[in-house]
Amino acid sequence: PAQCRLPAGGIGAALEERRGAADALASAIELRVLPAAEFDAFTPEAQAAFAGSEWRITNDANRMGYRIAGETLSLLSPLELLSHGIVPGTVQVPPSGQPIIQLADANTCGGYPKIATVIEADLWRLAQAPVGARLRFSAVSIE
Repeated sequence: PAQCRLPAGGIGAALEERRGAADALASAIELRVLPAAEFDAFTPEAQAAFAGSEWRITNDANRMGYRIAGETLSLLSPLELLSHGIVPGTVQVPPSGQPIIQLADANTCGGYPKIATVIEADLWRLAQAPVGARLRFSAVSIE
């Protein structure tokens, strides 16, 4: 039928559009974050690395959360936490020092220290990022 036909030159435009989408994935996705409750429990080096480094979404990624790889984040001293409430976007740091970003189907509580929370307005961008995508975090304030 006529509605299924591409106009002359249409395939070239479609390929250019796809190429543009691939180029967008080549750059790091910028995510805005708020410091979390235990932010000050991390070393100054870990705080700087979190905001100043590029991170990569690992193969261990699903609707519950994305594990990301990058610099190892360390605490000033060991920290024992009881399970406490978390929300989608919470960035928890397990003993490995490699963060986990909680997503839509995450548990509602967790016991790892939290360094930051991705703001709600950026969660869609994170949720659509594929395995291997590069991420960067930039701190914002509530104001």
